[in-house]
Amino acid sequence: MIIHEKLAHLRPKQIIQLMDEYYAGVRVKKLIEDYKVNCRPNDLHKYFPPIVLDKKCPICGENFLKKRPSKTEIENQGNPYRKIEAKKPYCPSCGHIDDDICECAACVEKRKKEQIKREAELEKMANEIKIELEKSYTGKVSVDELGFKDRIYLASLLGYGLSDDANVIKSLSECENSYSCLAEGDMDERIVDYLLKRNIIVIDTSYLVYAFKQGKVENKYMRYKLNVEIDDNNIGALQGLMSPKIDFSDENNIVAAYNLWKEVAMNDCIAFLVNEMRKKNVEFCPVKKTEILMDSMLKHFSTLQVQYIIYKSIEEISGEDTKSKPKRGVFSDIVFSRMECWDSSMTYIESELPEYRDRKKFLNNNLHGVLFSKVLGLGDKGLRCVVNIEIVRESVRK
Repeated sequence: MIIHEKLAHLRPKQIIQLMDEYYAGVRVKKLIEDYKVNCRPNDLHKYFPPIVLDKKCPICGENFLKKRPSKTEIENQGNPYRKIEAKKPYCPSCGHIDDDICECAACVEKRKKEQIKREAELEKMANEIKIELEKSYTGKVSVDELGFKDRIYLASLLGYGLSDDANVIKSLSECENSYSCLAEGDMDERIVDYLLKRNIIVIDTSYLVYAFKQGKVENKYMRYKLNVEIDDNNIGALQGLMSPKIDFSDENNIVAAYNLWKEVAMNDCIAFLVNEMRKKNVEFCPVKKTEILMDSMLKHFSTLQVQYIIYKSIEEISGEDTKSKPKRGVFSDIVFSRMECWDSSMTYIESELPEYRDRKKFLNNNLHGVLFSKVLGLGDKGLRCVVNIEIVRESVRK
């Protein structure tokens, strides 16, 4: 029996008797007086001899000990409103605790070794991928090979993520903030994927090891290098990529601009729908039917007008009497039906339909800024006008 100095004046039998009376419910103040223990009433149980367990310490082989519980801990066992953390078995010799987060010297050293081993394995994996990437490298892309979509996507990404020294394009995760974005919804990741597949940007292999060690190996967490054939010291050439000059005497570029405008409008509306649903704690996954409806509305309404329809449809349902509110499973179906009603009833009175007002959506979106302001000269008309190829022609030929 391990006897604490506070109880050293008592014989083992007296200590056992003291513990029996304590757990039997005798008043603690009386026990302290009767057994002449110099301590506070709340601390008496802390000086009781610990329980010797059969389980051995894996570090040094000593038997584990376990501190005795207080009467309060026993009374509240199983009480969900007074959750008491169970005392962990411990080793009196080396200090090891029978728990995954033990901080004894042996466990700390073991975790350090495991971390070093894990980092070495990750570094090896990263280097293997780096070698494969370098083997697959086919050289830089000529500026002349860049099409309209290539130039817009690249300019948007460079404006959003180019590092201060212009040596790398920072990862999307590094650039994330509440004030700006590359594009709405998941289009930012699609832009990166597109440019990677076109070999216009390549993964910065020097960053691979860090990304692996962080456990972040998706494209969103990677850094990139510009892979276009320009003189790295030519500031004008880089500026040309960030503010592209498009030859609109080529009809193909006008059609490409119109198609990209449609793509951006569709993306903005679907991303807006998903986000507004999320505000109501409804997870919505767009399907083909969603795209069909959005395409129908965008033939008659601007992006901001479609967003107004989405906003009003959701608010109308959310604002209905609580008793008649639909369950989450059918919420999206009812919203969809309400949007279809708006679409069919408002098709011929476009000028009377209000816009969803949020200029930040335009000002802080890099893709909007490049496509609508730098290239097409539309400004926020890109969100306020119905997508129309004639508007593109008129704007670029001014």
